Parts: sequence; C-alpha cells; structure tokens
Amino acid sequence: RDAFTRIVIDGEDIETVLVEEAEKLQTLLNETGAPCWPPDPPSKGACQVK
Repeated sequence: RDAFTRIVIDGEDIETVLVEEAEKLQTLLNETGAPCWPPDPPSKGACQVK
C-alpha cells in the first residue's frame, strides 16, 4: 500500500505512515546503493532519507 491510500483512504496517522514508508524507502536505497537525485545534492553512497 502506498502512503496516499494509507493516509487518505484508510485514515491512518500521517506521521506514522510517513515514518514507516521512509524506512522502506531507506532500505531500498541502502540495498541498491542509489545516490541522491536532483534537486537534492549529490551523495557519497546511498542517499539518506531525512
């Protein structure tokens, strides 16, 4: 499920959803070593979700 569905359709807590989705995204970035993309500045190694 994506953040929109969880927040808007299912009425879940916004902050909780965003924290959980950020953790999933960070795991993906770490596993792939994906660098940051514009408009963020270049990164050394995997981009870090803030």
